[in-house]
Amino acid sequence: MKAVLLALALLFGVLSVWGQAPLDSVVLQQKLQVLATGTPDVRAQAIRSLETLGENGPEKLILHNVLKAYSDGGLYLWKNEAVLTPALTQDENYVKYINPVDVVTGKFKVSPTYRVKLKEVTTLAADRDDRSVVADSLLFVDLGTGRRDLVRNAAERIAASDRAPEAVPVLKKLMQEPDQGVRFTAEESLCLIGVKFGTDRDAKVALIHRLGELRSLRAESVLDDLRDAEKDAVTQGALDASIA
Repeated sequence: MKAVLLALALLFGVLSVWGQAPLDSVVLQQKLQVLATGTPDVRAQAIRSLETLGENGPEKLILHNVLKAYSDGGLYLWKNEAVLTPALTQDENYVKYINPVDVVTGKFKVSPTYRVKLKEVTTLAADRDDRSVVADSLLFVDLGTGRRDLVRNAAERIAASDRAPEAVPVLKKLMQEPDQGVRFTAEESLCLIGVKFGTDRDAKVALIHRLGELRSLRAESVLDDLRDAEKDAVTQGALDASIA
């Protein structure tokens, strides 16, 4: 582990950890309301800004739920406030309703039996580009949720993101987690990110060797592609050994 962290330090230098502060419901509402009226670029900026809100744990889970709801068409603007709903309901005349739920507390805004017609609220519907941005931002949010399935999935998938170097500080912290699966996935992704984005040859060689020691299935195709393009003899030798 120390060798991996040293190699990453050589590749990326000192990267600051994202700032975290308690989740402010007013700030969150301001950002979510942009989704109703903003241009595509402004909406994308608002979505990405959610990554830095909230402290790790339950607050990141709140942001996960909000982003998922927006991507899935389950986020609404009611009385100038973004809300969720447990489910759409429908009466005998096929009129659809929601029951507004606070995005932060998860509590009903009025009561468990209250209903408001769907046509009387604004559905914050994400288009294809928005959903792509949400999928990327969810990786960064999910790393801080503390929920094993979300953390491992995000730690694995984030290595393929063009923004992967931004996740290095958080992945380093995950290497200290008690869960062996989380530690393995975090180290595997850190090595892949260093190999893909790094420029220091010796550091990259160290990470290539480590991927071989880990017997990383995810790394095999990456290392194969690198071997086809690599001209440096030392790096080529490390790639051959790790692939083997």
